[in-house]
Amino acid sequence: ILYTTGEIAAHVYYLAICKYESSGTHYLFQCNSNYEVEGDSAWDSVEECMSAASSYSKHIRWVQAE
Repeated sequence: ILYTTGEIAAHVYYLAICKYESSGTHYLFQCNSNYEVEGDSAWDSVEECMSAASSYSKHIRWVQAE
């Protein structure tokens, strides 16, 4: 994640997609190495979240929570 100046604000190590029961919106969370949220974005579907995540890397391995 970059500041508007181009400096690094945070490194993204993990991505998570979540949907709150009370909302139809899906969220893509960008997390640091300690699983702390550094940023998020709202999308209409899981597929849109996954597409947006591809801007971080083409080599993402998704794991579905049980």
